[in-house]
Amino acid sequence: MGDPRLIRLLAAAAVAAASMLAAPSARAESGDVSQLAPGALVEASDAVVVAVVDGGPVAADERSAWTFRVVRVVTGGLAADDPLRVDVRKDRAPFARGAEHLLFLRRSGEGMYTLTAPRHGARCLAEPGVRPVAEYAESFAACLGPDRRVAKREELAALLSGSVADGAPGVPGAAATDLLRHDDLWPLVPAELRARVTAALRRERKPDEDLAGVILAAGAIGGPGTDEALVARLLDPSVRTLRRHVGSALARRAGGGAGAEIAARLIAALLGRGPEDRAEIAFALGSIERPEAAEALCGLVRDEAPAVRIESAHALGLLARAVRAPVAGADPEAPRTRLASARVPLVEALAKSAARNEKKAVLWALAQIDIPEAWDDVRRAAADADDAVLRALAEAVLRSPRSSLLLDE
Repeated sequence: MGDPRLIRLLAAAAVAAASMLAAPSARAESGDVSQLAPGALVEASDAVVVAVVDGGPVAADERSAWTFRVVRVVTGGLAADDPLRVDVRKDRAPFARGAEHLLFLRRSGEGMYTLTAPRHGARCLAEPGVRPVAEYAESFAACLGPDRRVAKREELAALLSGSVADGAPGVPGAAATDLLRHDDLWPLVPAELRARVTAALRRERKPDEDLAGVILAAGAIGGPGTDEALVARLLDPSVRTLRRHVGSALARRAGGGAGAEIAARLIAALLGRGPEDRAEIAFALGSIERPEAAEALCGLVRDEAPAVRIESAHALGLLARAVRAPVAGADPEAPRTRLASARVPLVEALAKSAARNEKKAVLWALAQIDIPEAWDDVRRAAADADDAVLRALAEAVLRSPRSSLLLDE
């Protein structure tokens, strides 16, 4: 069995990283989080060092031991110039002899260590962007106590938010992932640093993991002006690949009490927009799951553009789930609210559309409304559809109505 604390920490880091990809979307997209959060690795490691490769491997079985010389200790019981043996999985890419590496290590025996994370526990400082991440990891370690738990809460809150706002390439995304899993520190972030995160959100930069981190961090701790900046990013064609991150950030802001204002801002942004922007706004309105969005989405599901109708149907399904969800503290047996007003425009869209993806989205949305009339609509589609794929989809929706919507490429 593995160390339970290690498993929990790495799982938390993976969940935080995965949140960069988790916002709902009707359109298939791909994304990549290339590393676990350095802070999580620091917390989970017995030692973190910068070390130079001396040689290896010295074994030719499934695992291969490499030898290092410690150059600098970030945390742990090692000392500079100590020899170090690291047992590495055979499928790990060879280390560069003579090169400095940042190593996150776990003790595995007398004088022997393994990498805390097989894929991400060793990083060559000669590679672009690694040295700033190593400096960030060292600053993170300085905020921990001997038990590797957070000891300097205010300092860590400032480090994480400041690194998101001003970090060198590779650092904002890493710091944002650590920030998202340390939500207990959010109230400690000073107003000045919240404002700097919002300013970083507005700065032009390429759509990469760092910008994704800035977007998500702004959703968590942003200050005045963050909602406006997030809507602007949603409608920025240059960062369209990060639309799910913006949706997640807006949803978090909406859940924090600004939902009605964000819904109003998104609805107002529809005026005069082209079909791509209308589709993005429909997506975001579904992400924030606010009842105030229902009327606008019912109108958008009748839009002239197929992409807008698909996103609107998906958004209505998400909203229907949200409004009928149990209310905390309420009688679980009490009748729940249903988004019945969406049924008629969805049925109209189902009748008019010739596109399979749109029909899929509409059938799925009808199932989320969860009223007898909507179920009858789905059953009719299952019985009458000429398209065997759609007939199968309607039948699948009837069997598993709470599954996610997946569209054809």
